Amino acid sequence: MAVLSALKLVTATRVAVANPVAVRRAKLVAKLQDQLRLVEAYQVGRNYIATRLKTVTDMESGERKTIELPKKVRQWFWTNESGKVNLHIKYGQNVLHLNGKNATAIELLNMDELASVLKSLQTAVMDGELDTSCGSWSATWSSCTCANDAMIKKSPTLTRRAAEPIAKLSRINYFFNSCSNIMKTNRLVQHLHIQLSK
Repeated sequence: MAVLSALKLVTATRVAVANPVAVRRAKLVAKLQDQLRLVEAYQVGRNYIATRLKTVTDMESGERKTIELPKKVRQWFWTNESGKVNLHIKYGQNVLHLNGKNATAIELLNMDELASVLKSLQTAVMDGELDTSCGSWSATWSSCTCANDAMIKKSPTLTRRAAEPIAKLSRINYFFNSCSNIMKTNRLVQHLHIQLSK
């Protein structure tokens, strides 16, 4: 009992689903970190090779093991005609709009400034600065969530997992779910037709 009395005990429940905003921020910070590593490797004249973990089954022994595989990291930065460095910020394949005037890139003097800006952007993302300044990003996510909620109300067969906040995937899931229901109905009609014809 002496050990438990020395510890701080609290009443807490584990949240099963992570906050989607926090997940998006963490993903964007990880991508910005990859860009920073690309810049640092470029500055010292090396190639940056990012890796990912994959679990595979060994064909000879049948054991499952985790191996590291290289993954491709696309540069978000380039040098323009005037010799300055431009930087996109992307979420997935989408370039984020950085202000109300649809600016899609940050112009910098050189690679040293790019490295410092990437570090400060990571802090800005975790502080939530891009949530409000990227109107298209937050608006897209909120409209996707509303569209998904509407689809769930229309079709109770859709699960919450199938209607995650990407509207395009949800529309595809909804379409395939509808097709599945139509096919089940057709099979039922055929079955009834066979039963009635006997």
